[in-house]
Amino acid sequence: MSSSKDGFLKFWDLQQQCCISSYSDEILDKVNDFVIVPELKLLIIGSGASTQSHDSSYLKVYEVQMDNQSFELQLKSHSKIKKESSSKVIELQYENSQQLITCLSGDNKIEYFRVNIDNQEAILKKMVRIQKRQNLKRKKVEQQEEESGADERPVE
Repeated sequence: MSSSKDGFLKFWDLQQQCCISSYSDEILDKVNDFVIVPELKLLIIGSGASTQSHDSSYLKVYEVQMDNQSFELQLKSHSKIKKESSSKVIELQYENSQQLITCLSGDNKIEYFRVNIDNQEAILKKMVRIQKRQNLKRKKVEQQEEESGADERPVE
């Protein structure tokens, strides 16, 4: 697998020495580095400087899937990991034995992220809780907007 400044990720067949799949989306501006967490079939991407379409204070997480019929690799946007540093990612590393992702940013900050591969059920439950919180927050904002819109209506 390789990444590039144009935002493309490419999957290679090393025996045939050819690209078997390319991937890009509106979020990927410049891919500085990436790591693969094979136990969870996740790809974690660190990008360059912040732009309108991307905030470099996050690591983007993708789920790697394979189409069973065409055997084509696909990436599905999964989540984001918030970094302390808002500077671009210089280097990412995954240490399998310690289940640790190390991120070096352009401002020389080193951040560590623990990967919980032992309890996938707990990870799924946490993701469901996060999604529920986001939905509740969205509903609350919508209610506040409706209420503020109702307050501005003229009374006859």
